[in-house]
Amino acid sequence: MSSLVLRSGEMPLLLLCLLACFHRDVSVDMSSLWRTGAAVSVYLAIRLFPEKHRRLLLYGFVLWGLVESVVAMFQQIGLLESNHRAFDVTGTFGNPGPLGGLLGMAGVLALGMACGRWRRSGKPATWAVLSLAVILCGLSLSGSRAGWMGILAGVGVLCGSAFHFSRRTYIIGVPVLCLCAVGLYFLKPASADGRLLIWYNTLVMWADNPLFGTGTGGWLANYMHFQADFFVLHPVSSWGMLADNAVCPYNEFLRIAAEQGLLGLVLVGWMLCEWLRYPSVTWEDTCLKGMLAAFLAFAFFSYPLDVFPLTLAFAAMSGMIRSRPLKVFRLPSRVKYALGGVGLFAVLSVSLWSYRIYRDALSDWSLFPFFRYNPEVMDICAQTGRLREHAPQKELELLEETARIIPTVETYCAMGRIHERKGNYGRAEACYREAADMIPSRITAKYHLFNLYLARKDTASAVRIGKELLNRPVKVEGTKTLRMKGEVRRKLKKLN
Repeated sequence: MSSLVLRSGEMPLLLLCLLACFHRDVSVDMSSLWRTGAAVSVYLAIRLFPEKHRRLLLYGFVLWGLVESVVAMFQQIGLLESNHRAFDVTGTFGNPGPLGGLLGMAGVLALGMACGRWRRSGKPATWAVLSLAVILCGLSLSGSRAGWMGILAGVGVLCGSAFHFSRRTYIIGVPVLCLCAVGLYFLKPASADGRLLIWYNTLVMWADNPLFGTGTGGWLANYMHFQADFFVLHPVSSWGMLADNAVCPYNEFLRIAAEQGLLGLVLVGWMLCEWLRYPSVTWEDTCLKGMLAAFLAFAFFSYPLDVFPLTLAFAAMSGMIRSRPLKVFRLPSRVKYALGGVGLFAVLSVSLWSYRIYRDALSDWSLFPFFRYNPEVMDICAQTGRLREHAPQKELELLEETARIIPTVETYCAMGRIHERKGNYGRAEACYREAADMIPSRITAKYHLFNLYLARKDTASAVRIGKELLNRPVKVEGTKTLRMKGEVRRKLKKLN
């Protein structure tokens, strides 16, 4: 016979997943189901995996951190290329942020294993100490402040368990972490200020729907409009030079608040309480709690659930961490693994079908009904002209559909140009104005607005917007920007 334990932490996790599935602002994207399916598959596989062998999974996670650290070192000395032209070190990720998050969790785990060996035999595990040194080196190369916050939070949990910290000590530890965060702020203040702008507008979004939020997908579908409203109210804000097309809130808790409201936050709090309050049965359980603390601290400053490998890591942690047993099901081992195998097969089948759609989306337009709600794919189609290429008669309609799920300056400018060509000057002006307010440091929208006013013989408005364009500082003054400014300057001279 084999047992299957239903644990208390799984109840809020299930309710949170159901809330995210059915309370939506954007319809379900069939081409992204493979990401969810892979996470569910990892969770189910971990739950079926015998608990006595789960230590092997922790070793595997440390090994993952080691591999990423070695890749980062090779990138630093030029033996490997990074995956982002603006950064020398990214590991196998797209930028250094997720690398730092992973190494923060792996570092906590390596330290926990070294301490566990020391507690049992009086000697630390040499391999764990060496692994920790390599991982810390990789973390330093990543330059990820959120990764360092993660490792500090995880170490705090390990120390609390090893030295039996009181609740008062943990309460004191929170201000200490806050002070560390303030100190790390000054390493890259401009980057941190950009995140503060996003956090502020996300809080305003949450205030619009405090109890239930906008629904899944609502943050991305609405954020840029809130940013535009902010700059309408604060046209001379210093944050204007930091604004850009935002695709994530850099805080998973604020995302949950904006999309699922207070109800979502309550479910998250319930789940974390069930996980963290349950007494550790083994030292490996303590290591998992430290790893979870590192993930949560990182999630407060970054976007781990937007990074596929980190999403899988969280799914694995969710499957391994213990909470209060609610019910124990006694099943023959064959029945347990047969049911689990059928469930895994079903989930993986749907995931493979979805992944094929995602893989072929940009090359096979017949798949459009399946990826029309994928913001990543639709934005690429809008920016590269694929919408015009495959559906020229419906280009405006498809651009409006794209702007509904991922509004960007470029998409609104494209919509404005089509309206202008059709003679719908009022709608064109509205699109250009919204685009100009979204990112004040970009002048493309104001350039189109300037020419629109000239075409309408509205000289006063053209002069006003032209002067705004010339006097507005820009983040990067490239060839295109200089050309637009030069053209506006020449036309203003003719008007005078």
